Amino acid sequence: MEKKFLPAILRKYADRWCIEFYQVNRVGERVRFRKTYDLNRIKSLKERKKRALQLIHELNDIYLPNGYPFVSIDRRKKGMTINDGLDLSLNLKHNARQSTIKSYTYAIKQFKIYLSKHRPNIEYIDDLKKIDALDFLDYMIIDRKISNTTRNSTSSHLRSLFSELVQKEYLSNNPFNNIKKLREEQKRRRPLSEDEKRIISNYVKDNNRVLYLAIKLMYHCFLRKEELRRLKYKHFDLRNEVIRLEGNTTKNKKADIVTIPRGLTNLLINDYQFLQKPPNDYLFNGASKDGSTTIGRNTLTTIHRRIINQLESEGLIQDGKSLHFYSWKDTGAIYMASKMDIESVRKQLRHASLETTQRYLKTMDNFNKAVYDIDIDI
Repeated sequence: MEKKFLPAILRKYADRWCIEFYQVNRVGERVRFRKTYDLNRIKSLKERKKRALQLIHELNDIYLPNGYPFVSIDRRKKGMTINDGLDLSLNLKHNARQSTIKSYTYAIKQFKIYLSKHRPNIEYIDDLKKIDALDFLDYMIIDRKISNTTRNSTSSHLRSLFSELVQKEYLSNNPFNNIKKLREEQKRRRPLSEDEKRIISNYVKDNNRVLYLAIKLMYHCFLRKEELRRLKYKHFDLRNEVIRLEGNTTKNKKADIVTIPRGLTNLLINDYQFLQKPPNDYLFNGASKDGSTTIGRNTLTTIHRRIINQLESEGLIQDGKSLHFYSWKDTGAIYMASKMDIESVRKQLRHASLETTQRYLKTMDNFNKAVYDIDIDI
C-alpha cells in the first residue's frame, strides 16, 4: 500500500508550540516533521492559536498534498481564493495593535462587500488588478459616502495587507500599490483661548475627575489618547517625577520618558492617591471598574464632546465644534513654547526633530508676531 502524508496537527509542549506532520520522501519513507513556524514569538495565546490553525489549514490543503517539504511548491500555481487570501493577510498581521487590527478588519469587510456586488466572477486573489482596486476606492467614495481621509486610509491598509501576501508569494502583484492619495479635508481643530481653558477646566474639575486627569496629562505631558488608555500606575515614577512609557503604549512603539511638572506630581499623589493604587491597574478603568481593563477607545473624546456641547449651549463658550480633546495637547504645547526654549518643548512632545516641533507649533498658532510688531507707516 502506498504511504501518504499524515495531516498536520498542533502540539503544545511546556517550552514551545509546534506543528507536527508526516510526509513521504522520494524513496517512499514517511518522515516526521515538527516545525514551530515562529509561533512561539506570538505572545498572545489566542493569536498564537489562531495563527497555528491557519498554518495547519494551509499545510493540509495546499502544501502536503503537493509533496511539501520535499517538493518546492509555487503557491500561486495552487491558487488562493480571495476570501481565504484576505483572511490570511489579516492573520499575518497578528502583531499589530488592536486598533490597527480593527482598521484592517474594516477595510477587508468593505472590500469583500464590493467584490461580491461588483466583481463576482473574480475567484482567485492573484486575478485582482489595479483597476479593481481603483474601482473599489471610487465605490467607497460614491456609494459608501466616505471622506477622502477614510478612502486614503482604507487604501493604505489594504496595500499593507496585500503586501504580506506578495511577500509570502501567494500573490504576484499588489493591486493597491502606487495609488495616488486624494486631497484630504483639513481638520478644523484649534487651541483653546485663555477664557475657554479656564471655563472648561474648572467645569471638568468639578464634574468629572476622570476626564480632568486625562486633560491634565495631555496638556502638561502631551500624552496621546491611546497612550492615556494604556497607562498603568506602574508607569509613573513619582520619585523621579517621570512617566516611563513602554514600547507597547507609544505611537512609534519605542519606550520613552516624559517629565511630570512638579505641580502635577503633587496632584497625582494628594488628589488621586497614586501611591496607594495597585501598580498593574489602568488609570482609566473600563467596564470592569476594578482597574483590570482600560477605558473604551472613544470614551474620553465622547465625554469631552458632550461637555463642550453643553457649555456652548449655555453660552459659556463659542465655536465649540472646533474644540477637540486633542486641543488640550495643542494648547499645552503653545503655552510651554511661550515659557521655555523650543528644544525642551521638542523633548516633551517626543518629536524626532526640531523641524517637526516647529511645524507642529506653526499649524496650531496662526498669530504672526512679526506682522504684529511692524510699524504702521500710512
